[in-house]
Amino acid sequence: MNMTLMCLQAILRLCTDASFASFASFAVRKDICSHTGAIMMLGCGEVYAASTRQKINSMSSTEAKLVGVNELMGQVLWTRSFLEAQVI
Repeated sequence: MNMTLMCLQAILRLCTDASFASFASFAVRKDICSHTGAIMMLGCGEVYAASTRQKINSMSSTEAKLVGVNELMGQVLWTRSFLEAQVI
């Protein structure tokens, strides 16, 4: 899932993905929480990267992706506000 925000005439881009932990993978992981990875880029450079276990169980891969975006939205909004405040 990709999200692009215009900020200070530069492009702030967030790319996320989530792996769905199904009952079939229960032997590998003791919990059934999915996993989210994200990279936030400003222009061509990476400014934030994350790889985390989700806090709640998902019932589908689509739900896992939405939960991942929801968990990262606070960081995205903070970064955008920080960059907008840097205007002199």
